[in-house]
Amino acid sequence: MNVIKQGLLVSCFGLLFFCVSARIPNEDCNSALAITVPGAFPYDTSKSTSNALAAPSCATVATHDAFWLTQPIEIGQAVVVSTCGGANQTWDSVLVAYGPSGCVDPVELACNADSPCADGGKLSRMVFPATGDPVLIRLAGAGAGGPAFGRGLLIVDVVPCDEPICEEGLMCGTWTSNCDGPRDCGVCDEGIVCSGGYCVAHPDDECQGATTINFPGVVPWDSSGYTQLSPLPDCLAPTGLGRDRWWITQPIPTGFRVNVSACDAGGRPTAVAVYDDYCYTVPIACSSNVTCGFGDTSFLGTGRPVYVQLVSDPEQPGIGTLNATFTRCNYTCDVGLCGQFVTNCGDFKQCSCPARQVCDVDTQKCIPVLANNECANATRITVPGTFSFNNAQAVNSSSRLQICAPITNDVFFVTQSLVGVHVRVSTCDTFGGATSVQTVLAAYTGCQGRLLTCGNYACASQQSTISVVIRNATTLVIRLAGYLNPHSTQLTGTGTFTL
Repeated sequence: MNVIKQGLLVSCFGLLFFCVSARIPNEDCNSALAITVPGAFPYDTSKSTSNALAAPSCATVATHDAFWLTQPIEIGQAVVVSTCGGANQTWDSVLVAYGPSGCVDPVELACNADSPCADGGKLSRMVFPATGDPVLIRLAGAGAGGPAFGRGLLIVDVVPCDEPICEEGLMCGTWTSNCDGPRDCGVCDEGIVCSGGYCVAHPDDECQGATTINFPGVVPWDSSGYTQLSPLPDCLAPTGLGRDRWWITQPIPTGFRVNVSACDAGGRPTAVAVYDDYCYTVPIACSSNVTCGFGDTSFLGTGRPVYVQLVSDPEQPGIGTLNATFTRCNYTCDVGLCGQFVTNCGDFKQCSCPARQVCDVDTQKCIPVLANNECANATRITVPGTFSFNNAQAVNSSSRLQICAPITNDVFFVTQSLVGVHVRVSTCDTFGGATSVQTVLAAYTGCQGRLLTCGNYACASQQSTISVVIRNATTLVIRLAGYLNPHSTQLTGTGTFTL
């Protein structure tokens, strides 16, 4: 047996199979995933193992590793690496950056295990100056303040060294400047407290502190004391709104469409973005700059929770409600409607007509079949002449009369009594007929009589011609139907036949 490496592909001599591990491909330092930064990179370390590298300087233990390797980053810039972008805050992460020595005797550039970016300080954020070389990034579980693995987004940004870290009114206390050491970001406005380096009045002013709610329902909100700490997605940026609040729902079951709207009691605009399971990804639903009762947005349940971001008037606080309703993914076929309809979840529902009715494809309404769909109600005609037919408004009749080919949607005509004549019936244009329906024609001595003649494919377009000599007085029954053949392109429609 030849084992390449624990957690990777394993081959077995003499056996015609491979053993494939479910481990993540970048759990080992030597198999770091190459990335181009800046960017956001999803991760899930629940299936990772511990690495042979020593524990970093900022944590006593590091388990469930994942590694990424950036492109060379020019000197004069700062690298910002964070797990603060929508990760589950209950797992305790540690971030480490190594220099060009890589996996052999690695040299730390930065390390962080307890960032102020989330309530409780369990997530990680580090800022360090670029060296002109690639950076090896290590994400692991610190194993001290919660589960040692989780999933979310690794966010890597590159900013100029002279770009200030402090954002007035948003950040407070002592922060590590991107290139030149600690920086005092000051104090917050009156009535706002400094918590973990941020000026926050409410935990749910950021995604990581989202309040848990249950959908469907009505959730009251008050934007007093809220700020704009979180970035706005592209769909909300043009609104000019701010003061965002965050909620996280229970897992939304599949098979439902969820409609979400926000209402400001003062009639001021609001907007809502919905994110699938992670903060700060591309929203799965978004409404922009709407007023109460308008601009609903909707999404399909996936079995996962969703984050809801509400933004409102940035100039003055407001109060209102966040409203959510569930609609089951289906379409109820109304009586009298037929054909294909789009359901509220984007799939299709086929609605059928009851017996003795057919679907009008133009109006998608059920209409009664024509009377001459049955031989007993055959349309009376006086020959010779040219006669109209419509087998689109017909179904398969109950007639058991013999026929020479498979048919569908048959209609019947009956002549006056004929004697001593040669009769020719045709849907071919050669003999005066006119139709694009591929037809079968048959002639009988009556509705319970015998078959006199039957035919199909008499002319180039698969129309039909039959003929018969009538010697004794006979009331002739003519049956016209679509030719049920795999090569037929039109089985029903309108047209004329000659007799």
